[in-house]
Amino acid sequence: MKVELGEHDFKETSMVANSMNKIYLLIWEYFKIKPKVQSVKITQKSFEDRCLKNTHMFKYVEGEQNKSAKKEIYANDLQKVKSKALLTMIILRFNTQPLLQDMNPEIKGLIMIGIKSFIECFETI
Repeated sequence: MKVELGEHDFKETSMVANSMNKIYLLIWEYFKIKPKVQSVKITQKSFEDRCLKNTHMFKYVEGEQNKSAKKEIYANDLQKVKSKALLTMIILRFNTQPLLQDMNPEIKGLIMIGIKSFIECFETI
């Protein structure tokens, strides 16, 4: 099956990729001043373990019908994040930049799981 992208599709995909690169660069800039970050590597296993944990949490919340219970679960999970300011800024970016706002919700969710997991990996160093 051959998929053809128009010029608009290519530009949009390129702009989303550019936004994601900026977010990951921001995460690096935030953490690079920690002495151990320069010498300790984040392993793929560590990242995958965090992704799995976060995926389970989001799936659990998805099944919750009570909105206040959902908010409480999210609040409890965010209490564990040491870099709240960083994560909040990234969430704000996703909620205010039109290109990121219009992203497919499932793709946005997967990206957010990856970003949160990446941040958590740095926090454990």
